Amino acid sequence: AKGRLHELMQNDREFTQEDRELINPCNSKSITQAMDFVKNPVDCCHHVHLLIRELLHIIGIKKDDPKTKDAILYHGETWDLMRCRWEKIEKDFSTKSKLFDISKIPDIYDCIKYDLQHNQHTLQYDQAEELYIYAKNLADIVIPQEYGLTPQEKLAIGQGICSPLLRKIKGDLQRNIDEIEDEFMNRLNPHYSHGVASPQRHVRTRLYFTSESHVHSLLTVLRYGGLLNVVTDEQWRRAMDYISMVSELNYMSQIVIMLYEDPTKDPTSEERFHVELHFSPGVNCCVQKNLPPGPGFRPHSHGDNSCSVSMQSNEDSNPSRIEEENDSVSGDEQQGKKRTCPLRSSANSFGFNRLELRSKQGKSKPIPIGAHHTVSGHEAMDLAKRLNEELASQHQQQLQSQHQKHHQQQLRPISPDIRAVSPDCEPRSRSFDQRGSPTANRGKEAGMYVSGMRVAI
Repeated sequence: AKGRLHELMQNDREFTQEDRELINPCNSKSITQAMDFVKNPVDCCHHVHLLIRELLHIIGIKKDDPKTKDAILYHGETWDLMRCRWEKIEKDFSTKSKLFDISKIPDIYDCIKYDLQHNQHTLQYDQAEELYIYAKNLADIVIPQEYGLTPQEKLAIGQGICSPLLRKIKGDLQRNIDEIEDEFMNRLNPHYSHGVASPQRHVRTRLYFTSESHVHSLLTVLRYGGLLNVVTDEQWRRAMDYISMVSELNYMSQIVIMLYEDPTKDPTSEERFHVELHFSPGVNCCVQKNLPPGPGFRPHSHGDNSCSVSMQSNEDSNPSRIEEENDSVSGDEQQGKKRTCPLRSSANSFGFNRLELRSKQGKSKPIPIGAHHTVSGHEAMDLAKRLNEELASQHQQQLQSQHQKHHQQQLRPISPDIRAVSPDCEPRSRSFDQRGSPTANRGKEAGMYVSGMRVAI
């Protein structure tokens, strides 16, 4: 796949329709957009090579200038180390045969992103952002297509890379289904269980920290593995459209797998369990923050009466999850401001459609999705400030309430046959097994969250 991609990127002409079909047979939107920018791959590589040489000239000037030679670069890197780093890239990128080695494009992109993020204030290279943009568009073509050009190639390469990870995930999911006797488990502290519908529930969590290649491969298997029909399933189609627009898997890219169990269903029924998948492409770089907005994910799933795969658009059918989501929205946001996605690092995120654990051909109804946006920069600072003020206010109110209760107890004598209750004790929520309570019924309709897995770079 890398060899064919190298040949296709050596054509010194603007991309023809045939070139586009050969390089991007899956019609990925991010790759199409990058090819529209690159136009002629050889000319684009020449321009990148020229910008690298200009960058090396700037580094040489800074190294010899008495005013800047002792400047501190990121993590203590010296001008000599930076020069050697870029000289090696410049030498390897332009080969003796006057061709460009496109396998070095990811290295060029990583280095210019690193220097633009951390060293631009010292380097002060006016064309750093231009080099970043050209290198990124080339990388948006090369990096994903190194994992295969056609869907069949992508699936075969993906399976070859991440099969051990897939087996591990499958084994952990199955372990969460199988009941294990005499298992040591940590439980939620009863002091913090107020408002929890089922405090005795045990939720297992697995975290897999892995490489970009494994996340690429896992995403490929989910995308091309035939889990759901992109034609008949509206939400799955929107999820795949978003994946098609994501050009890069950055640091903290993550795939979250959430397994739910409905204890009201027969243990042998396929409706006993269902899985939700969520995805985030990770952090943003310091430039080009206009990432594609994710369609969002509001799981109207737990009030399902027909099948756990289908979705409900009525918010009343999913009180437990929707109430949790609404609790995080401030008053100002409820009056018209955009809401953030439920899963987020600092980038946009979206939720895959829920998948039936045993059935591959589930179908979900379209879900009305509100507008979402990325929270970053000053918005995050404002949110943090408001949250701190709200927490401080709540803490002050609690102190005042406790002081008033304590004062009242001092003034009022306690009868010998009345038991004094500490003001610090909070009533525990009823467990899920106490089905007569409103909270228990709500948990029963919702289905219990029994395990979560997060795969991240």
